[in-house]
Amino acid sequence: MKKFFILLGLVVLLSTSIFAADVSKVGDWWGTVTINENVDTDGATVSAYINNTKVASATVGQYVSGYYLIHVEGSIGNIVLFKVNGKDAITDVWSNADHELNLIVNISSSDDSDDSDSSGGGGGGGGGGGGTTTSGGSNLLSTASTTSGSSSTNNQDNNGDKTTDISKKGELSSTNFLTGAVTGITNFAKSPEGIASIVLLSVICGAIAFVSIKKKFAKKPENPEGGKQDSSDNKANQNA
Repeated sequence: MKKFFILLGLVVLLSTSIFAADVSKVGDWWGTVTINENVDTDGATVSAYINNTKVASATVGQYVSGYYLIHVEGSIGNIVLFKVNGKDAITDVWSNADHELNLIVNISSSDDSDDSDSSGGGGGGGGGGGGTTTSGGSNLLSTASTTSGSSSTNNQDNNGDKTTDISKKGELSSTNFLTGAVTGITNFAKSPEGIASIVLLSVICGAIAFVSIKKKFAKKPENPEGGKQDSSDNKANQNA
């Protein structure tokens, strides 16, 4: 019995060390996109980059008109760069949570807005004037906003054609939660933590079942001094 609990303790320690490892998970970003003060941006592409590598992309209006929803795999501390139609928008710090992030960019006709895997120098080679579209000769943040509390202002164009629909936010939040939950559970089940959790849970359940069965079927020790026989003799004497 002692060896069993020692083995169980080793399994718990091993699982804890696996849980401590920094393994990628999924974080969700969603919000509106405004291009050149125009909020009618359905069909625009929002891309996420980590270390100059594109890790995710989404289309505005894919789930709810006027909104994007993107799932980004990363690790705590990663800096995520968001682009709209290949144009740098804003950076954010990755975390495994929901993020409302409204993106605003200004794109001129001379901008090289190819949605490629590298930002910066790659855009300059596309044409003679590509490197001078922004100050300093590089693709810098043109305009960005993270106003989670002022969505109605950001989502209204000069003609008043579109205003923020609160019900759309609720619909997108539901979609965000469901898709994020399914994606998170699937990724977790395939990860080392997920496998370790299943093994650990199985070992704990097995230990509980083993102890319960052992207690249930354990034989009660007999009286070494013949207690049962003495009891029978006493009953016989009382009947006599």
